[in-house]
Amino acid sequence: MENSKGFVHIMTQINATGRQKMEGYWQDALECIYDWERETIEDIIWNTFDSDSMLAQFLPRLQKYDGIEKLRKSLTKYSIPCDASVEIAQVLYAETEDEQYLDVIIENIKKAKVKYSYLAILGRCKPNKKAESFLRDVIIESENDLERNTAATALLQYLGIIHDLNNMSEYIANMDLVKAITNENKEVRVEALRSLMGIYV
Repeated sequence: MENSKGFVHIMTQINATGRQKMEGYWQDALECIYDWERETIEDIIWNTFDSDSMLAQFLPRLQKYDGIEKLRKSLTKYSIPCDASVEIAQVLYAETEDEQYLDVIIENIKKAKVKYSYLAILGRCKPNKKAESFLRDVIIESENDLERNTAATALLQYLGIIHDLNNMSEYIANMDLVKAITNENKEVRVEALRSLMGIYV
């Protein structure tokens, strides 16, 4: 009997390297496995997670194991900044809405030399006033164009101005706003943000 596409995908990504590995896991893969595969794939995910933190997204959905507790314990093992720390904190925040995990993501951003990928992850988290304030600070204070742009896109999503980050037409429709709040001139950015927040807060 052939394995499900979910099972095949997870196994393929576990064994992947390079660019394919960086593409990550299909988030619905675990929902697409057959019942007779579940125990096997859960064992594999559980035993592989310590060496593949991208599997973190699946741990809360395991039936055989306490995935949340494993994530909590694993989070303490990683120094900051660290991709695994951000990935695990993102999953824990999504599951619990506990701000301590949001704090972990923000601390990673503050300490990372290259911040934009972590800012993008923060932008995918459930909107939160603390995160919103942090994104505004990045937009105002960062001297890096890519960091400001990533933070601005995340902020506009938080405010409900942009609904789908993968929808280019939506992004293009708000291009002037993005340009204003990411302007090279800090004073222009501050004024644009004041105007924006006055409308949407």
